[in-house]
Amino acid sequence: MFFPNAQNTTIKNSNFTGIDAQYIFNQRVSGIDILLEAATPEAAFDSDARRYAPSCYPGTREQYIQDLTSWASTSYEGKPMIYWMKGPAGVGKSAIAQTCAEELQRMEQPELGAAFFFSVNGCSDDTRLFPILAYQLSTLFPDYRRILDTKIQNDKTLLKKRISRQFESLVISPLRDLEKQGSRIGKRTIIIDGLDECESEDAQSEILQIIGESVRDQTTPFCWAIFSRPNPCIEAAFSLISALIPCHIVWLPISRSVDQEIELYLKGGFANILRHRNMPTMLPWPDDEHIQNLWTLRMDYLPILPQCSASSTDSHIWIRWSLYARL
Repeated sequence: MFFPNAQNTTIKNSNFTGIDAQYIFNQRVSGIDILLEAATPEAAFDSDARRYAPSCYPGTREQYIQDLTSWASTSYEGKPMIYWMKGPAGVGKSAIAQTCAEELQRMEQPELGAAFFFSVNGCSDDTRLFPILAYQLSTLFPDYRRILDTKIQNDKTLLKKRISRQFESLVISPLRDLEKQGSRIGKRTIIIDGLDECESEDAQSEILQIIGESVRDQTTPFCWAIFSRPNPCIEAAFSLISALIPCHIVWLPISRSVDQEIELYLKGGFANILRHRNMPTMLPWPDDEHIQNLWTLRMDYLPILPQCSASSTDSHIWIRWSLYARL
């Protein structure tokens, strides 16, 4: 131990090595630690803050999940490097994004590079987007991490720059340096969900412009999957991007074609409540008539139901009355 019984002691910018005690004390803060401070770990798909985030119930939205994961994991001539899933509030975009992130991460050759889930509940700051994406990439690629660490150490103000400069300094520049060293990180997919929940519409447009220019100029090897409502500024940004590069655009509608999936989810959710309460799952609760009434009502109450949930006395079991939140 250094300086036993010391009082009112201040140490700055110093390195100490204790030979006898075999201690090494170093006050230097790494660039990666600085990066993490500027990021929003809560916005990652596997963060504890998203423990109860919606994901697709087994057997639902399978075609959408398969289409996106297939797009992300295959390479072919003329492949669009930007995938945009758009749809109104409450139809299940975030659930699909969450499920796809999990699926891509679980692949034998993981395809997920990073993921950021915008949310009005604390994850709406556009200046946090590229730092957390860079941090997540740094956990996968040690050489990229080393270069990134050095860059931030050399200029700690990088994380205070405008977002276009952040993207250049935290993503493009380290990848360029890595390639000069004869190494590459390969193709990975980056998922951005809820772009419309980013607090600034100007930032929403700028983020898409940055991504579009990166794909056009081939400054990064990433595939970008974007999930959002079709807000006018986002629609306008994609119109400009689509004029320059191919984009794969999917509309997720409100549709009666998923009624069977909604019924499947409802029955499964209520069965979970019974299991959690240690009650026989064969109980006729609720009966088929009540199930049908529920999924019929959801068409009328869709605008408000995504914010509502019913739960058992244990908060770990949630049944969302808007089935689109999980489908």
